[in-house]
Amino acid sequence: MIKVSSQFNPIIGSRRQGQVLGMIQNKAKSNLLWIDSLGGLTVGIAMLLLLGWLTPLYKLPRGLILLIGAMNVLYGLYSLSLAVRGRRPKAFILLLIAANAVWALACVRWAAIYVREASILGFAHLSVEALFVGGLAVLEWKWREQLLQSPIRV
Repeated sequence: MIKVSSQFNPIIGSRRQGQVLGMIQNKAKSNLLWIDSLGGLTVGIAMLLLLGWLTPLYKLPRGLILLIGAMNVLYGLYSLSLAVRGRRPKAFILLLIAANAVWALACVRWAAIYVREASILGFAHLSVEALFVGGLAVLEWKWREQLLQSPIRV
């Protein structure tokens, strides 16, 4: 007969695994605006710096790549402005959530429009960006009340 520990949960595993997952979730929650900011700034700056190289590689219009890069930088700066605040106005958090959701939908739309013309890398970029930014919008909505106050006193 196999004895199963009373501390084992088939959904999350052991109690210890559940505690680890909880710690990871808390870390992600407290750093979500930094993740949003650094993601936007990194991708945006890289796209702007590599614009001439990405245009033929992605097989997307140069103007679209320029727009995506510039908007990522702007989103990154806006997220950064929120991340460094001790207290964050609810309207500012809601604006970020709405902007992320709209941007995710825009990326899905562009992926659908350029599915035949874009290279696999261009299509993948649009798709992954939609998933990443859409995921941020979902998590920021879920944790919107906690995002009103920074866990770090600035």
